[in-house]
Amino acid sequence: MTIDIDTDNYLIFYVNRKKIIEKNPEPHWTLVYYLRTKLNLTGTKVGCGTGGCGSCTVVISKYNPVTKSVIHFSVNSCLTLLCTLNGCHIVTIEGLGTTHKLSGNLHPIQRTLAENYASQCGFCTPGMCMSLYDTLSNCSTEKRPTLHDIEDTFDGNLCRCTGYRPILDGAKKSFAEKDIPHELIIDFPKELEKECERKPIYIKGTNIEFYRPLSLDQLFNFRKQYSNPSEIHFIAGNTGETFDDIVHQQRYPILIHLSQISELQQLSEQSNGLTIGSCVTLSQLKFHLSLNPKHQHLYEILHEQLDFNASRQVRNQATIGGHILNHSRKHTSDLLPIFYVCETKLRFIHLLNKNEIEIEIKDLNTMNKDDLLLVSIFIPFLNTNEYLQSYKQAHRRKHDTGIVTCAFKLKLDKKILLFNMAFGGFGNGEILIPEKTISYVNNGECEWTKNEIMTNVKNHLLEEIQLDQFSENGQPEYRRTLVISFLFKFYLHVSNKSEELFQKQRPISHSEQIFDSTKQTKYIHQPKIHHNAYIHATGEAKYIDDLPSSQNTLHSALVLSSKPYARILSINSDEAQSIEGFIKFYSHHDIPPTGSNQFGIMIKDEEIFSSKIVNCMDMTIGLCVADTEEHARQAARLIRIEYEELTPVILTIDEAIEHESYLGPPGLQERVLEIGNIEKGFSKSDHVIEGTFYIGAQEHFYMEPNSYLVQPISEGHYTQLHVYASTQGATTIQESVAEALGLNANEVICHVLRVGGGFGGKESRNVIPCVATALAAYHLQQPVRLCLTREEDMKITGHRHPFKIFYKVGFMKNGQLKSVDIRLFANGGCTTDSSLMMLERTMTHCDNIYKCENMRVTGRVCRTNLPSNTAMRGFGGPEGLLAAEFIVDHVHSYLQLNDDPSIVREINMYKAGERTYFNQELEKKDWLVPQMWKKLKESGQYEQRLKDVKEFNEKNQFRKRGLSITGTKFGIGAPSALLFHQAGALVTIYKDGSVLITHGGIELGQGLQMKMIQITAEQLDIDISLIRFHETATDKIANTTPTVGSLSSDLYGPALIDACQQLNKNLAPIKHKHPTTTWEKLIEQAYQERAQLSAYGFYIVPEKFLKNNFEKSDVNFMYFTQGVAMSEVEIDCLTGDFHIIKTDILMDFGKSLNPFIDIGQIEGAFMQGVGYLTIEELIQGDCQHPWISQRGSLRNADPNKYKIPTANDIPIDFRVTLLSEHEENERTVCYSSKAVGEPPLFLSVTVFLAIKQAIAAYRTGREPFTLNVPLTCEQIRMACQDELIDSVIPSNKDDIFQPCGSF
Repeated sequence: MTIDIDTDNYLIFYVNRKKIIEKNPEPHWTLVYYLRTKLNLTGTKVGCGTGGCGSCTVVISKYNPVTKSVIHFSVNSCLTLLCTLNGCHIVTIEGLGTTHKLSGNLHPIQRTLAENYASQCGFCTPGMCMSLYDTLSNCSTEKRPTLHDIEDTFDGNLCRCTGYRPILDGAKKSFAEKDIPHELIIDFPKELEKECERKPIYIKGTNIEFYRPLSLDQLFNFRKQYSNPSEIHFIAGNTGETFDDIVHQQRYPILIHLSQISELQQLSEQSNGLTIGSCVTLSQLKFHLSLNPKHQHLYEILHEQLDFNASRQVRNQATIGGHILNHSRKHTSDLLPIFYVCETKLRFIHLLNKNEIEIEIKDLNTMNKDDLLLVSIFIPFLNTNEYLQSYKQAHRRKHDTGIVTCAFKLKLDKKILLFNMAFGGFGNGEILIPEKTISYVNNGECEWTKNEIMTNVKNHLLEEIQLDQFSENGQPEYRRTLVISFLFKFYLHVSNKSEELFQKQRPISHSEQIFDSTKQTKYIHQPKIHHNAYIHATGEAKYIDDLPSSQNTLHSALVLSSKPYARILSINSDEAQSIEGFIKFYSHHDIPPTGSNQFGIMIKDEEIFSSKIVNCMDMTIGLCVADTEEHARQAARLIRIEYEELTPVILTIDEAIEHESYLGPPGLQERVLEIGNIEKGFSKSDHVIEGTFYIGAQEHFYMEPNSYLVQPISEGHYTQLHVYASTQGATTIQESVAEALGLNANEVICHVLRVGGGFGGKESRNVIPCVATALAAYHLQQPVRLCLTREEDMKITGHRHPFKIFYKVGFMKNGQLKSVDIRLFANGGCTTDSSLMMLERTMTHCDNIYKCENMRVTGRVCRTNLPSNTAMRGFGGPEGLLAAEFIVDHVHSYLQLNDDPSIVREINMYKAGERTYFNQELEKKDWLVPQMWKKLKESGQYEQRLKDVKEFNEKNQFRKRGLSITGTKFGIGAPSALLFHQAGALVTIYKDGSVLITHGGIELGQGLQMKMIQITAEQLDIDISLIRFHETATDKIANTTPTVGSLSSDLYGPALIDACQQLNKNLAPIKHKHPTTTWEKLIEQAYQERAQLSAYGFYIVPEKFLKNNFEKSDVNFMYFTQGVAMSEVEIDCLTGDFHIIKTDILMDFGKSLNPFIDIGQIEGAFMQGVGYLTIEELIQGDCQHPWISQRGSLRNADPNKYKIPTANDIPIDFRVTLLSEHEENERTVCYSSKAVGEPPLFLSVTVFLAIKQAIAAYRTGREPFTLNVPLTCEQIRMACQDELIDSVIPSNKDDIFQPCGSF
């Protein structure tokens, strides 16, 4: 329709100093879409599309006409609608600086992150840079950034590679407590200062109308012209629950953006309270509270909750009004409980009659809100003798929605005058007011005593708040426990005993890195930054989704199954064909007759497109192709599939065991390793105990979601397919595409420039979507793209295998192991993938560093109706190592010989020359754990700290500390896959002396290419600047080995050495004739003398280093990478929260090829392990989670629900040392270095074990207990059994209760 209001129908804004007039915007366009698609600014990445990861962070600058100043704030560009940015200056990573030779100039922020080893895969780095730019742009010579400012800078940015430490250290070293020169901040365009006085905006898009009024009167006039108010949707920050409806579903025909209405932005203080306009952002409120300590306690409470609310990027856009109205409908709110107990008033205005209505917030959900606009809220200040406190417990402290949030308010004058409380995290997100309990307290007879509050009031509260296993979001016991735990915390607060409680705010983190810097080499063993560090920091590094599309490129979207086990009866694409731009729907019918629909990297037991049966949720059934990604996704949603559901649906390990559902060839489904006589060993033991524990799955959560681009190049009847994929296995992609399409391998070339993180998740499970894309491109003879959303990626690409582990152990009175029997059950999902190989690795790591003369390990992989699980960092090794640690810890707990669990570990530690239970000798020159153990105990002051922890625990009742030390030996190589141990490399010298290297290894962020460049420079004795690596491609290096198992340096390094040695041999006669010539002259002369300047190197691992005879329990790895770690933690016994106070790690990497890159791998692996063992929990719809209606579905398939560690979770004191003493070893073939990527991950078990020690300190006098993995805040709190837990868990269930996890 045409509106009768004077408006502008176009947008004016700046991007990186460049003016843009956009005359045809669509209201549903997000800023990141516009930047990447319309402006080709691909430095801003899309990691999730839901505001959960920070990869898309940019900084917005806006002129404030009231203060006549420019404000700068970071936003998630994936949540920001382009139409809301009129008059703004948008600064992206390209605007900070570039490395371009002609016009490039690095910003100090970019240089800082690059040169402090703060970038690995590089995908998150632009977002990190922009968050730091936000911090610095809000500082000046008068306001220097503090250490605390820097520490909080990255709370909305996730990184899976670095472990955050180098990011924080680099930023603090460069900018903390220093003047920030004005020239570091990009000037705001003067022209935009006048834009604030422009007209309102009206944009009529294809499906949506957008209106931005500047005043309430303009809004009233606009409303009069529409008869149906249900079509109108108000937006401000657009960070809430309706984002998907607006951007992807386009369900609201009219959007009205309120943030420029001045009447909604008032923030004023009266004598009796604070008025906050509904469009005041959370960040603006937080800043105001920090400046006004006058009403300190109310402001302090609000400020602390805001500090832990969402991320800074979200707080910069989210408004108070949106927070109240959105969270009251669905999401758990951190602030609403405070507003409720403070009896906050809400002021609305009617859009037609302009009447103002004021209500108390408690009446919000019962009022008719049609045509009402929330104008402001009013929060009364606290009076004399009033106490206020608010609490929140989330899966992680920062950037997370609360599991339970609450607030308490009390007026006390000897007797209770008034008491109020409110809780979030229950039901459909509405605030829960336990009115009966409040009435009981306020009846005039209740006294503020511990017995009264923690007996009578607690019991009333539990009676009123009832939850069961079907309650939304699960965790009924934990959430009820949190309610009364928070009540107890408030009691302690009022009683002036808050110092006894755990403090959520952490001290500033710090670190130390130690390595031998005296190596007498030019390039090898020297710390060099990542070869792509600078282009990571500038956003110029290209990933698959950044590659330009040719004009005729098509887009695709997957069609996935919606049943866990069913027969496909029909597939109908009629509705999809009505979508504009629809091209074709592909299914199994479209596989060429000469091709194959079968797939599997070990056993071909799955299909590219499901043809008859779907065996899990989210199996690939088809692919829709259209002219745009938006149209392809719309079409995919309209494919209608009719199913016949089948039984039994098997989802858990226990269900698989019950149905005897296992993977593997008949007769070979159970594997066995055995040494000695376990029954005899048990009979000779002083004690025999048994145990069972579960290990949950883990999502890889690489920052770059899987993307594919397939370009066919046709010449008559011949087509060459160029496949660009984010993969760890270029040859796997090449062969799978060729086989599916009935082509020869030489007709498919797979290109991989870099991968934005892999961790095993891009080895095999990403092949099927790639093949589907290639089929469409080959059939249509046009380029086709497929970019998975984060949700799709998490649902279809599998996870780390969950395990159930049974053990029986016999031991002597001093704790020495005599006999161990372990039974392993892994959840493999619905197909084999690499599960059987993974199981073998698990089975060969069940000893860790401990000797037992009688040992048997059996293992099976369960077949379930879940997406197939796959390789992940450690590939089964950490699960076996966990079995060893759980057993030794159980022995220590059972014997109770002393308070030092390290003693039992030392008694059982392998000695040099002993053999493992799989018959591999631990050679004296290479078995270093005992000496490393002793060294770390001394340097880490273990004995003194153990005493300090004991003293701390004696003094503190509700927070406890634990200290743990353990080691690891991680087998390098894949004994059951000898074919993996080969590698090729090509070194080419050009006439100008520059060198291009290529090999089969893929850069995932682990620094492989930098190490290979260092090796080449060392071998050829030339400067590193002359050497370049471009891409891994199957037309350069054939039959590549997947980049897995931490093997790549050990394989491709020797292959490059071989190639360089050939070249040196070719150049030797010329060098002899011209001994003093420069490298460039030498190469010029060599060319003239027709010397070969290109060489192909090849390397195979000698067979004597590997052995695989499982049937005879005779298995040998190439060698073991070893390490020792010690961690100290503090837990909140009342909620389950925890801090890692200090971690010391000592690793043996032989002679490290690049110490700083290797230290980065240690820190990143350690933090990934911390996530695996404590925070990250995958929740499926199964018998343990009956509140999830769709069985087999993954509930938390995005970063807003699945939580990985943030910068706030790293050890407060983080110290890493590389062992400098080691002997030469023929097995470490690449300059005496050892494999790096996977071994350090397991050392995070020290955090798990330290938490367990802290729990044990709280459970004085209680029975031994079992903890499962992950040890979430829920598990920690429910293991801290006390009177509060006893009130929630019936006594007859106390010994068997376990919080539900992801097993």
